[in-house]
Amino acid sequence: MKLCALILQCALLTLLAAAQQQPAPSVQQILTWINEHFEKVEYDDGRFHTIEFSSLTFQGCSATLSERATYSGLANLVHTEVYGPFDLSNLIPDKIKTSISTPPGASAPRFSLSIDSAHPDPLLHTASGEQSSSEFMSTIYINFATQDMANRQAKAWHDAIVACGGKAVPDNLY
Repeated sequence: MKLCALILQCALLTLLAAAQQQPAPSVQQILTWINEHFEKVEYDDGRFHTIEFSSLTFQGCSATLSERATYSGLANLVHTEVYGPFDLSNLIPDKIKTSISTPPGASAPRFSLSIDSAHPDPLLHTASGEQSSSEFMSTIYINFATQDMANRQAKAWHDAIVACGGKAVPDNLY
């Protein structure tokens, strides 16, 4: 009798714990969070004062990342970079890296996030400013104002990529 009561109690606790777990956020919820938590990034490298803004547009697992940088100093220049559209399932969730760099003459460090593509056709990157050009890139780079936000964004991008079917690619593939 005591054994049945113990088994019943364990079963009820297991059901209660399962009922309290929240479902994983949807891809759309994750991408909305990513877009709402981009930060204005300002830095001074000794020649230019730069202000960067990032935005993300998406439809399902297809996304386009836009970055706009305004440089003021020796010359005023607005530079826009667009990555995409790209399919999140082609990105490698386990190759997302955060880094800190302080360029020569800079007054503060930059906190960057890099995301690699596993797709044989690299990401389309279009830049405009004084001259416009298009090139293929295999890595997306995004700057943030703080290390904490770069780390939080890395986790969110990882979850979005996995939710869209992105898979790890071994380093020794070939």
